[in-house]
Amino acid sequence: MNETYENILLKVPDHDVDIVRRILMWLAFAVLPLTLDQLHSAVAIETGMYELDEESCLSSPQDILSLCGCLISLSSQGQIRLAHLSVKDFLLSSEASLNKACSTFSMNSTDANHELALNCLTYLFFAELGEGPTQTSDGYANRLAHHSFLKHAAMGWTYYARASAMAPELEALILEFFSPKRRQHFMSWVQVLNAIDSTFKWNLYPRHATPLYYAASFGLKSTVEQLIKDGAELNAPGSRFGGTALHAAVLRQHVPVMKVLLEAGADPNRVDFNRVSPLHTAVGYGDLDVIRLLLDFGALKDAVDGVGETPVVWARKAGQIEARDLLLGIEPKAKKRSENISPQQVWMPTKTYFPCDFYECRSGLESSIVIKVEIGNTWTTLKKS
Repeated sequence: MNETYENILLKVPDHDVDIVRRILMWLAFAVLPLTLDQLHSAVAIETGMYELDEESCLSSPQDILSLCGCLISLSSQGQIRLAHLSVKDFLLSSEASLNKACSTFSMNSTDANHELALNCLTYLFFAELGEGPTQTSDGYANRLAHHSFLKHAAMGWTYYARASAMAPELEALILEFFSPKRRQHFMSWVQVLNAIDSTFKWNLYPRHATPLYYAASFGLKSTVEQLIKDGAELNAPGSRFGGTALHAAVLRQHVPVMKVLLEAGADPNRVDFNRVSPLHTAVGYGDLDVIRLLLDFGALKDAVDGVGETPVVWARKAGQIEARDLLLGIEPKAKKRSENISPQQVWMPTKTYFPCDFYECRSGLESSIVIKVEIGNTWTTLKKS
């Protein structure tokens, strides 16, 4: 197979080598599936540009298929991918790197992810995003329509950054993105993140979002350290539910980031808008190392949320028996800790416990008013939107 791939790549015309390399790199390391339109934009990005124009793009997304031939394929769902996993294996192999004729296509994971992170951040620095979040649903839909790569760039860049060596060039760009002068770009990104699964959520992003919260949420340890040095407020609410940076790190089980925050003075008992503490969140997912670290820094086992439930109750209702036992002073049997999310694996929430009474707030529907009326022994919920 390697010989076959080598022969295919050797036939790529010199003027197409760079674009074919970019196409293959995106398909080899993309953390999320790519459509043909998204890839068409992605391969045209150059560091330092502030918009895509016709001259920077291939004349048509279909050109991608003809350029790479049998090395790639298009699924029935419209997703573009490598024809076989062995294509990536060849691109990463010593055979590819040592073969002078096709060494241009040789790749390594660290450098590739560095390049992809830079490309995604460059896209998020585009001029239109500097206008800040859109103010209408139609405006948001139009922004997505005119920026087909926006969702991928918004979700993917932190994973590419973590999988790279976080070189100074990339570190500097991340800190600029999180700086006050780029607040409008940052908030445009936050808007997309909070509506990533449903366009109708375009207006549910937190206006009070903080760079520290989002850096912690995505496990950007060195960025968190620098933001703290620069004076970031440790306990400020950053999510639309009022969670702090520590809540974010706990939720995604970024233990190294938790340590940085706690050692810098983050309050392990600071609650969100529903009075949910970081320990409540931790026991719902059951990671014992996360729970132990919070307890070591003084997290209260008897903290009460907005409906009167303690972390022990959350652990029991979530089915996290070992977490419940740990809170009750019963040492669970030793077992190997499950590793943190891989930099190349996009985090997805898993089943956990969350009080039903909080779902209206958790949904972010801030325009809703929920009133409970007691009639005899029956509670009736009235909702006005």
